[in-house]
Amino acid sequence: EFSKVAGLSDWIKRWSQRFAREPGSVVDVAKRMQTVNPVIIPRNLKVEEALVAAESGDLEPTHRLLEALKLPFSKTKENEPYQKGALPGSQPYCTFCGT
Repeated sequence: EFSKVAGLSDWIKRWSQRFAREPGSVVDVAKRMQTVNPVIIPRNLKVEEALVAAESGDLEPTHRLLEALKLPFSKTKENEPYQKGALPGSQPYCTFCGT
């Protein structure tokens, strides 16, 4: 359960103190945050889906992903699949960097 994550209470306290130093209302702060926190990020699962399809000759998933990434701060119906994280209970995606 999220509320039982170790250190969460301390983090919330620090965040609240930092938030209190921000100028403007809660709405103003939220609007500023939306300009720097993208709605869409290239999640590993979606990138992998596009790569697998491309290897089979289907570039449509790649085109859709690239189209969504053109406007990472815009929340749209078309880009909804790219706005969500992994489903609860799904296996974590493991990556490997061979460098």
